[in-house]
Amino acid sequence: MKTARFSAAIFAALVLTFALTLGQAAASPSRSLTAAPTPFQFRVEAGQSFRTAVRGYCIDFSKKFPTGSLDLKAGTDPRVSSALAYAFEKGYADNNYKQTGLAMWYLRDNTWHDSVIGESNHNVAQEIANAAQGSYTDANVGASASLVQATQANQVQARIENFRAIDQQPAGASFYGEGELVVTNTGTTALSLYLPFGTVGPAPSEGFQNMALYAVGQVQQAPATAEALATAAPTATTAMMAPTSSDSAGATNTMPTTGSGGPEIGMILIALSIVLLASGLALRQRHTA
Repeated sequence: MKTARFSAAIFAALVLTFALTLGQAAASPSRSLTAAPTPFQFRVEAGQSFRTAVRGYCIDFSKKFPTGSLDLKAGTDPRVSSALAYAFEKGYADNNYKQTGLAMWYLRDNTWHDSVIGESNHNVAQEIANAAQGSYTDANVGASASLVQATQANQVQARIENFRAIDQQPAGASFYGEGELVVTNTGTTALSLYLPFGTVGPAPSEGFQNMALYAVGQVQQAPATAEALATAAPTATTAMMAPTSSDSAGATNTMPTTGSGGPEIGMILIALSIVLLASGLALRQRHTA
């Protein structure tokens, strides 16, 4: 009889261990994307202009933060573009800017700069860096053309106005900012365009940082004589989002629980374990009767 009770106890322990393992796996956050996010897309009529909000991360550690006006140039390191797209899709780019910034720097100089911006770890930054691919292509852009290519082909004029820091860092230590991208169609044909993730806003001079940019949504139409129609992609952010209160206060960032299985899965697993345990005990009792 003692042997039967001992076997039942072992069986119960195994069932509970199995259930807890499944529950932990189901509740753990996802660390991969099923598809690359779609960049912000918009349309500019001939002879007209369009404005949209953009944000960006410094990618040259220790240099000064650029403010005022920025131009655009060819996209940056594909790994930075890939990592920034991943951070955008996960919600880290707008709501966990310190960890996203750490990832940008790490991909450029292979060094973690946690203490410089008051972080005690780089766990989320490591996740972002791990997601970076050696090659990267923006997804689901359809017939839209890259704004960078349109600028290089002299089809449009593009500039960033009123670029400023928004990361609440001490003076001289900022690395995350926002501004307004102004695109003017100088041709005679309407253009459908998109801003690739990681498009570079070049430093105004040698002592300043280059910025890896992404669009976050339309802020306002240009004047009546220069209005444009915007068509945001389904996955693009269409409104400005301020940093979370923990970020603005300089506290440790909170990792979003993307991919969480929720409490329902845990309850199901507990119920399953109870059923299995009851079944095991009943079988043991019949076997020893």
